[in-house]
Amino acid sequence: MNKILPILSGSLREIIESIAKKASDPIANELLEIDTIVNNINDCCYSIPDFLGNVIIKDCVDSRITDELRMITIRVGDFEVSFLPKGKDPEYGPNRTWARRNRQTGKPARIFQKLLKREFKTREWEIFTNLFKAELCQCAEFELVEGEDIRHWYLEENYYKCDGTLGNSCMRYEHTQPFFDVYVNNAKMLITKKDGLLTGRAIVWEVDGVTILDRIYTCFDYLENCFIDYAKEHKWWIRTSNSLLSTGDDQTWYTPDDDYQSTSYREFKIVLDRHYDCFPYVDSFRYFDGDRTISTHNGPKFALDSTEGDYRGEVYQCHDCGRTFYGYDSETPEGLFWSEYADCYLCEDCCWYSDGMDDYIPNSDDPIYVHGKYGGDNYPESYVDEWLIEDPDGSEDGNNIVLIDDEYYFVTNRIIFNVDTKKYEVRSNSN
Repeated sequence: MNKILPILSGSLREIIESIAKKASDPIANELLEIDTIVNNINDCCYSIPDFLGNVIIKDCVDSRITDELRMITIRVGDFEVSFLPKGKDPEYGPNRTWARRNRQTGKPARIFQKLLKREFKTREWEIFTNLFKAELCQCAEFELVEGEDIRHWYLEENYYKCDGTLGNSCMRYEHTQPFFDVYVNNAKMLITKKDGLLTGRAIVWEVDGVTILDRIYTCFDYLENCFIDYAKEHKWWIRTSNSLLSTGDDQTWYTPDDDYQSTSYREFKIVLDRHYDCFPYVDSFRYFDGDRTISTHNGPKFALDSTEGDYRGEVYQCHDCGRTFYGYDSETPEGLFWSEYADCYLCEDCCWYSDGMDDYIPNSDDPIYVHGKYGGDNYPESYVDEWLIEDPDGSEDGNNIVLIDDEYYFVTNRIIFNVDTKKYEVRSNSN
């Protein structure tokens, strides 16, 4: 028997559970029962014979809900829920998250009415809606904290639950507490709480007359939109993406200047109050000059992307694949090579060493042009002269022949590296 599409997202289910627990609400109880039945069927569907599975689905699911919609999750911005309508295929993002494509939105009461076959009174729907709003507001009460409160709210023992991006944070542990001096002394933090415990956080920077909301971490996925709405309401700058920034990339922004419509590439630099020897994993102000300045754009010699409190050396990247490396004291990092021929850094997966050329050559199908005394300027003449040899056959072309990896080539030809055979091949200039 195939699995059937889920009803409620994890974060929405938790909201419904809280409503049911606090108020014993009949609509909340009905939603939880249906969601539990579907989850149980999916958990054991491969061990149930098809005919029996069909009976279970018919009796336990089809008799309780319609087939109009599935996969409901909270969308706080306009007090709406998002759902997958009938006839649309589900799509997924990273870590099997529900992608936005093919989904629609609507008011919670109206959407749940379309889902449930059991009829409830108008007054019951009004009570459920008010409870639902109250639960959301409780999770989204914002507070701007600073100083030692920042360190306090990073510690996982103060989390409402260790889930979502908040629960996956590499800075939530007791041993990382000494790393936060730079935030305690130079930044603020926007937080949300539920029952006195943390449900979401984001570092807030004030620089050059601009307030910037850094990456958002929450234990409920819908709270990310709440943070964004709060920042927009206060005319703060926000990141163009809440995903992790790859070291070597510049941080970009949406701004209130054009109502958060287009991308700004503006660089920000913060001069810290003093030099720090240790740092947390830093999201937006990733780059450090080694003294007191941190920046949102690549260029300074250190990267603040360590989970151990230290900072990494100069940032290098392979020109072909973009893989990032770190070097110290101007030393090229292990596994990365400078190619004179390509005039760039290449990693060990993107190049081969040529004994004849005494250089690292890209292992792509792009042509390798070899030039002699009369062969142009794609490669320095003084360097190429070392390859020129007497023609082994004594022909008049002697000064136009080069030895590469034990093979002789005329410099008037193109020579490429075949990645399949791992050998150089001659292609005439007419090809």
